[in-house]
Amino acid sequence: MIILTTCAGAKHRHIENILILSGDHLYRMDYMDFVQHINSGADIYVSCLPMDGSRASDFGLMKIDKSGRICQFLEKPKGEDLKSMDTIMMGSDYYQTEAEIASILGEGKVPMGVGSKTKISNCIIAKNAKIGKNVIIANRDKVEEAERPSEGFYIRSGITVVLKNSTIPDGTII
Repeated sequence: MIILTTCAGAKHRHIENILILSGDHLYRMDYMDFVQHINSGADIYVSCLPMDGSRASDFGLMKIDKSGRICQFLEKPKGEDLKSMDTIMMGSDYYQTEAEIASILGEGKVPMGVGSKTKISNCIIAKNAKIGKNVIIANRDKVEEAERPSEGFYIRSGITVVLKNSTIPDGTII
């Protein structure tokens, strides 16, 4: 887990931000990704890595709400607690009205959110994603790593990650 926080009351006032890295964090990410969030007004910023079901109970897991706030954290969950943490959806920067959704559907396009009769497990869905009707995101082939940004997703440690602003068409199976 990474925590980046503004230190307005820090003893050394020339320090603007602090980055805290835990011992089990995988240092494969670009920490500069946090820079874009510094002016959002949050007190802290937390970065997590996707974890497959076979190892998830060995780590702390979190769920966030549509605004990006952490609404649940479980340390090394097991059983039903672990099952409740399977899919995380990040929310949206904007929302579509019912009239906009009807218009988008009328044009044969996919509106923001998750379509009807779609089944999703072990997935992180980034902000502004559009997932069509009758989609299955389950990684049934147990792929560990895949790069498919042109299709709107990738897979890390067996967890499917639907990319921000991506569209997964109706009937897609991942």
